[in-house]
Amino acid sequence: MNKSLGYLLIGIWGAMLAGCGQPSQPVVATPTSATPAGVVALPAEPVETVQVKAGVGSGKKGRSLDKHEGIIVTPAKTYFIAKEKIKFEIEIPKALQLFDALEGRAPNTHEEFMEKVIKAYNIELPELPEGHKYVYDPMLQTLMVEKPAP
Repeated sequence: MNKSLGYLLIGIWGAMLAGCGQPSQPVVATPTSATPAGVVALPAEPVETVQVKAGVGSGKKGRSLDKHEGIIVTPAKTYFIAKEKIKFEIEIPKALQLFDALEGRAPNTHEEFMEKVIKAYNIELPELPEGHKYVYDPMLQTLMVEKPAP
């Protein structure tokens, strides 16, 4: 019994010593210019975009599985589809319904939608692929995804 207690105390003491180091200093990154000094970068051509209703298939996660099938892949694909379906077809419409009940109207701007619907109801939107972004359309009262035109 005393031997076990001794080992326990040594273990606790060792754990305390391991955590007593100096805190590391954060590394501060200094921004660098993407163009050499004296060279003026020309603005890139505006990219054509389209807006589509945010829904199942909008998110980034699970898209690499779309072209595969099988006993392992099918349940994984179903998991990602279910998560997006819950967000876009249950959580967001319910939050919009609650906002309408409290305010008597739909959100007027994208900023108001993000603040008073998404943040207020702790909705975590699925991560989008590179170049895509969420946009709330007040005329349609719908969350859209803006993406590069095909």
